[in-house]
Amino acid sequence: MKIRSPHQNAFGSLAAATTATLLGAFAFLLLQGHAVAGNGEDSDGDGVPDAADNCIEVPNTDQFDADADTFGNACDADLNDDCVVSFEDLARLREVFFSTDPTADFNNDSAVNFADLAIMKAQFFTSPGPSSFPLPGACYASITVSPDRPVPLAGDTIQFEATATLPDGSEKMVTQFVDWSSSLESNVTVSNADGSEGEATVLTQGSTAISAKNAESGVVGVTTVQYNNGYFLSLSNVEFDNGPTSVTVAPGTSVSVSAAYTIWSRIGCPACVDYIVFGVDGDGQSTLGVGIPGTFPGESGGITRSVVAPNAIGEYTVYGMLAPQLSSGAALSQYETSFPGATTEPSFIPLGTIRVE
Repeated sequence: MKIRSPHQNAFGSLAAATTATLLGAFAFLLLQGHAVAGNGEDSDGDGVPDAADNCIEVPNTDQFDADADTFGNACDADLNDDCVVSFEDLARLREVFFSTDPTADFNNDSAVNFADLAIMKAQFFTSPGPSSFPLPGACYASITVSPDRPVPLAGDTIQFEATATLPDGSEKMVTQFVDWSSSLESNVTVSNADGSEGEATVLTQGSTAISAKNAESGVVGVTTVQYNNGYFLSLSNVEFDNGPTSVTVAPGTSVSVSAAYTIWSRIGCPACVDYIVFGVDGDGQSTLGVGIPGTFPGESGGITRSVVAPNAIGEYTVYGMLAPQLSSGAALSQYETSFPGATTEPSFIPLGTIRVE
């Protein structure tokens, strides 16, 4: 987001504000037909139904959104677009105080002044919104996929839901705004089609990771379809460097990956020795020797290991995998020879994204 200095020519700001206001007014007129038709609630009473409101809890008939980030100005004092209102935003507001900068004009009165400061104060340490529109990538602190560890039968249909947690701890349902995938489509398929996002069909019983990813941020949420008779690994509460499951780092940077795990062996191998392997794309990098977790219900615990970002610029996925092997070296070898996708269990569990810049 750009904040213009008050010393700059204000003509561009006024033109942008006028354009945004006209677009907002046009959108409002279109939406009135939906509101009159009874198409949903209007929590803030501004005439715009919640399902099409960019500030669901703050009245803003004009739907003014100067920076086009899906949050109306009236509920968006986040000037640096990191999805939380903080002292950095206050500093930026100070830079444009008594100007006509449209992004800092929260009440859309063509002036940045003490009224806008009061609006920012009321939103301090919170995330912008809520809005009915897709969240910007910066607002994804984490994604939770539910139901967690379902135990279906072949032929069952499961509706998975994805919930984003924002930096301030608030939550938003994002099922239709994420990319869904299955780690083993011969077991379970999951839909990305409009109107059926997150709907999974169980073709056969087997442990299968179901993941939901926000493409803009790279943050991933995952759960595992449970199969009590086979190999099983569940990785939850995943963090990269004690934060979101997406990091941007320099080439060769070490990234800490932590998670809670539950693991067990297939029913025909109660004495199998199991490893958890973490890797970056096809490069298996670190392991945890669990030992003999036994069959269902197995063993639970925590794991923290480091992976190293590749030297080439690009975007990479961090995976976890269960490897029933007798040594760490053999487990790493199984990971690498199975990549990019195991056709049988155990399969790769996507944990998050490393962006190398």
